[in-house]
Amino acid sequence: MWLILQSIHEGTRWANRLALERRLILLKMGTDKSMQEHINKVNKTVDKLTSVGVPIKETFRIIILLASLPDLYKHMITSIESRLDEDGLKKEATPEVLAYVTKRLLKPDELSWMESGEMMLHC
Repeated sequence: MWLILQSIHEGTRWANRLALERRLILLKMGTDKSMQEHINKVNKTVDKLTSVGVPIKETFRIIILLASLPDLYKHMITSIESRLDEDGLKKEATPEVLAYVTKRLLKPDELSWMESGEMMLHC
């Protein structure tokens, strides 16, 4: 009896994991949502995946976040990517890099941490 329950539960966890991964990959920012709402949705989905044993690296989180934005943000995305490349992001992003990207998306008119010298990349 225990083995039957265990196999049913494991199947449910696997299906849940696949559904969450699919939701994250297909996530798109709606025109009726604010940037903060969208970032919260991405973070919530990432947190759910982490809770079921699927850790998401900061680099992939940034990729998903930028890829999920509408075409209206294409120039800002290019600017963020260029800035990260100029500052030597060669391997993996750190939480600080994710914070920089989030800040740029939330307040695009402010000077970035990198531009003001407040942030250092750990590559």
